[in-house]
Amino acid sequence: MKQDDLTLLEGCRQSPNLFASFVMGFEQGDIHKQMQRFLTNNNNCYIEYPRGHGKTAQMCLRVAWEVGRDPTVRIKYVQQSDVEAKKTTGLIKSIIEGDAFKAVFPEIEPDMDNWCKADFKVKQKTWQRDATVEAKPIFGRAGGRADILIADDVCDLRNAIQQAALREQVKEFWNTNWLPMRDFAKDLKPRTWKVGTCYHADDITSDWRRLHEEKGLLRLPVVDFVSPWTEVVKEEELRDIRKEIGPFAFARSYELKPVTSELIIFDAEWIRDSLYSSIPEWERDNGIMVAALDF
Repeated sequence: MKQDDLTLLEGCRQSPNLFASFVMGFEQGDIHKQMQRFLTNNNNCYIEYPRGHGKTAQMCLRVAWEVGRDPTVRIKYVQQSDVEAKKTTGLIKSIIEGDAFKAVFPEIEPDMDNWCKADFKVKQKTWQRDATVEAKPIFGRAGGRADILIADDVCDLRNAIQQAALREQVKEFWNTNWLPMRDFAKDLKPRTWKVGTCYHADDITSDWRRLHEEKGLLRLPVVDFVSPWTEVVKEEELRDIRKEIGPFAFARSYELKPVTSELIIFDAEWIRDSLYSSIPEWERDNGIMVAALDF
């Protein structure tokens, strides 16, 4: 192997940005370089980026890099649903299984006896009870300990807007179910990284913005149709998206302006799946009683 190649691989072991570019095969965007530096410099932080700006991909690359540097690390990865959590572990596993990762971290090997959909282990010199990486939904069952705790888009339309009562439950589960999983007994203190896009002015992302107002907050919204990911997301594309989804959804998803309860408009799509395509026989013959409250 040439000296330049050895130098590159050593650089990838030291820098998550070099590692990400090497694994992906193309240069990191400035927004992603900034995110990786921010994670390195903050043990407890919240990063808020617009939709479609690579938050989860960058976090998965970071998780793989952390595993490569320390195979004994224990990472808990919390998302909105079990489906999304399994997608995330699948992506992280595919990175670790790839040739680029093996070139950078040749000593890391999957533990095939514990290479599962929602969690997995890499081989270690000593036995460890907890998985190397475990991904769970926000309302999932917590267990074990974490050296790195990650929350990635734990809010969605249902738990932040459609069902207001779930907003407080998300906060309760995060604070009482997940935060206590962090292991403060080790010399290296645990890291708590949150990433997301806002939904409601009173969801958990608003708590995180207040918590990190003075330290540990990185927000990069779209401003005047100019994306923080200027290399990829262009003004014309953003204008088309706004026309398609409307100013209300665009402001929340891209300009990072959370909605308030006073501004929420009931969307017919929320109940469209509940509409009859044809009237069932019993209801057609006997009718149905419906009660409603208007307040």
